Amino acid sequence: MEKNQTILITVKKIGINGEGIGYYKKMPVFIDEALPGEEVIAEITHVKSTYAYAKRVRNKTESPHRVKPFCPIFHQCGGCQLQHLSVAKQHATKLDLVKESLQKYTSIQLRSVKFIPVEAGFTDRYYRHKAQMPLINTKDGVQTALYQKDSKTPVVMRTCPVHHPEINRVNGAIIDLLKTFDLRAFDERSRDGLLRTLVTRVSSFNQDIQVTFIVTIYNFLLKDLAKACLDIPGVKGVSISKNYEAHTHEVWGETTELLAGEPTLKEQLGPLTFNLSPKAFFQLNPPVAKRIYEDVLTHVKGFKTAVDLYTGSGPLALMLGTELEKVTGIDINESSIQNAKENAKNNDLNHVIFMKDQASSGLKYLLKKSVPDVITCDPPRSGLDESSLKTMNESGVQKIIYVSCNPASLAKNLNELKNYQLTELKAYDMFPHTSHVESLAVLHLINAK
Repeated sequence: MEKNQTILITVKKIGINGEGIGYYKKMPVFIDEALPGEEVIAEITHVKSTYAYAKRVRNKTESPHRVKPFCPIFHQCGGCQLQHLSVAKQHATKLDLVKESLQKYTSIQLRSVKFIPVEAGFTDRYYRHKAQMPLINTKDGVQTALYQKDSKTPVVMRTCPVHHPEINRVNGAIIDLLKTFDLRAFDERSRDGLLRTLVTRVSSFNQDIQVTFIVTIYNFLLKDLAKACLDIPGVKGVSISKNYEAHTHEVWGETTELLAGEPTLKEQLGPLTFNLSPKAFFQLNPPVAKRIYEDVLTHVKGFKTAVDLYTGSGPLALMLGTELEKVTGIDINESSIQNAKENAKNNDLNHVIFMKDQASSGLKYLLKKSVPDVITCDPPRSGLDESSLKTMNESGVQKIIYVSCNPASLAKNLNELKNYQLTELKAYDMFPHTSHVESLAVLHLINAK
């Protein structure tokens, strides 16, 4: 194959990033917006030694599961990858992606695992309760944007059909408000400008809004901007986070500073309430998160103690605390741990304690004191580090419950937990119309006494 070559190819499956995968002379070809079963005329864009990328020119045949994308800039924006696929087929595909990762990275016999398909019934529009949108300069002033797939090229987007309606409303009002202030967005090329990112979070509990501006430096006008934002109905608090680096993949600075209003946002999961600071992690799709945590609770019946790794602001640890006698949550983020401690106090769950530490060292410390019945974890996309895996594998706990947002890292981690058997796995559609899939894996100690 050569670049710009046009080929006819049959798509066999969907890849982990949502692209269609076909084979040309036994070489895999990745084609955006192509679906399994389709015959596609594609133009080669990149050729590597063992695979190639292509863009779909047109279809000779179409999948019966192909639908019209509902977002007008779906073909430009990299936020969603699967709007052209029916929701029902997205659900089936996501479970298949998890199974394929297990087949690729582990020696687990899949027939010995109980697989539970993605549950339908949750909304697939306006589900994101937090938006993190770059700010860019345009001829019409500062605007919100999202990036094109695999690039830093921004696409102007004032409203997004997967963002909660209140986020779209408030973001639009803020963009209008910025026209009255002499503030510009940061430009990486000229290194000029102040505003980098607009972060907006809405509570599923009471619809209150929390706004954070990621900026390069402090400017006295930001205080006036924050006060003006409080006049937007629903906005309860406005903060800034300073990120000085010109070229960085990190969005947030190390700290946040409240400029106006309330420092936290109240959220709710089941019977529990949470006060969230701007930087505290909380699941972006609360209804699906609630179902995951409810499912976790069904797997801890009869146990008394648990350790929750990567606890964030403590939602899973506190949910565990409604069933168990003692729970310890561990997280390295100071802001999240402070939120978690406050949340435990506010919910009268004093038997749930939190400690700031790395997952591996924190777990080692606790295991020296006593072995819990259960370890739960919800790590980042990269999965568990080698030290944590080794400690968990040798811990002797009866059960490990692993919440994952990345099938590949989940499978690689499960393959290292040799002393545990995967017995059940359930997939969740936390982010409809994207290639992301959330999983709940349940592991039992082999030869447990």
